[in-house]
Amino acid sequence: MENRIAKHVYSSNDILEKSTFYVLDAQGNTISVYDRKIDSTAQTITYEQSEKYIYGSSRLGVLNTKVPLLGSQNDTYSQERWTNTIGEKTYEISNHLGNVLSVISDKPIPDNLSNGGTVAYYLADIRQSSDYSPFGVTLKGRDFGLVGAEDNRYGFNSMEKDDELKGTGNSYDFGARMYDPRLGRWLAVDPLVAKYPALSPYSYCANNPILFIDPDGKDIAIKDPATGKLSIFKPGDKVPDGASKFVSDAYESLNYLNSNAGKSAVNIIDNLVSDKGYIVTITEEKGFGSGKTAYAADQSIKYNPYEGLIVGQSNDGNDKQSPSLGLLHELDHANQHRTLNNILSEAKAKLKEANTKENKAAVKVAKAAITEFWLDEKDVEENRVTQGSEQDAAKSLKQGFRKIYDDVKGIFKTDGPNSTKNWCSR
Repeated sequence: MENRIAKHVYSSNDILEKSTFYVLDAQGNTISVYDRKIDSTAQTITYEQSEKYIYGSSRLGVLNTKVPLLGSQNDTYSQERWTNTIGEKTYEISNHLGNVLSVISDKPIPDNLSNGGTVAYYLADIRQSSDYSPFGVTLKGRDFGLVGAEDNRYGFNSMEKDDELKGTGNSYDFGARMYDPRLGRWLAVDPLVAKYPALSPYSYCANNPILFIDPDGKDIAIKDPATGKLSIFKPGDKVPDGASKFVSDAYESLNYLNSNAGKSAVNIIDNLVSDKGYIVTITEEKGFGSGKTAYAADQSIKYNPYEGLIVGQSNDGNDKQSPSLGLLHELDHANQHRTLNNILSEAKAKLKEANTKENKAAVKVAKAAITEFWLDEKDVEENRVTQGSEQDAAKSLKQGFRKIYDDVKGIFKTDGPNSTKNWCSR
């Protein structure tokens, strides 16, 4: 899974000074951190549990209470009771990119300057605060750290800082690769470099860090236009906490298609999720009618998760298609558009390298293919999807299918994104 399990820090004389060990859960989330420190001058070794992490659907904060381990400075076990100290539990306040902007503790600070000493309200105990440039450099004069407070391990994109390497905030561990925010570049080649021939294997988020994030140094996030937040969809993801009903329905549809709709659906979703140079936005369509669920030139899909189709051909007596199957149809269009755009990008790159007759012709052909994709006067693209991924998925899902694109008998309101049953009040 390419997760860090240990970090060792050496002095300039190649003497081990500190080792940090990470305890992870099955998904790779850090649950606890242990530090082993060596003081060569005092000739002492300490070993302690230094951090215990707090989670909801994602990391929320950390308990910084130090627990000495047996066999280190604590060679006799005498702990009979536990003292909870207010202020040692801290919580991260992050933005839509995952950047940790502030860290607050669980200690409320009372305002007792009014009402004769009666507390009117409480203030947050801010332990740390930072602002970042788009590529992750901590902005000078816009960072703050409370004297004596524990330094938070995480920062830009919620990734771990490796301050021992190049100074505070100048190196981040993304799991698959190390990142230098001053350069806006990775320090190693992208593990998925073969998928992105048009991009430098060292560029961060296709050089667009405001729109994208890179959660593990390999995949990319999708921006939710309704909220301004980035939603990282990967097959198997749970619905984010606090998500709207539409977002919940969209996640349900994508996971349903990926798990049940066959190989074509899996390939389409995988291609769209993993392509760093392409983003598809699924937006809510509340209206009913032919063409309401559709893919547009701005790389968006309007989706009504309660509009199904009645079609000309049936599977096991079912002549209806669920809204999710309609979403797959549009995702296939998006994937084809992505493929054509990549072909055009590669052709332009070759033309830039060598201004030859063959390379000029390749660019012209690629542009013509994209034009034809949008015109589609003879429903070539529509029938490609209808007779391809749509029929394959319909067979796997035991839903109705079409022999040609126009083989539609009607539209109906379903009782859920993956259902072919008529709507009923629930």
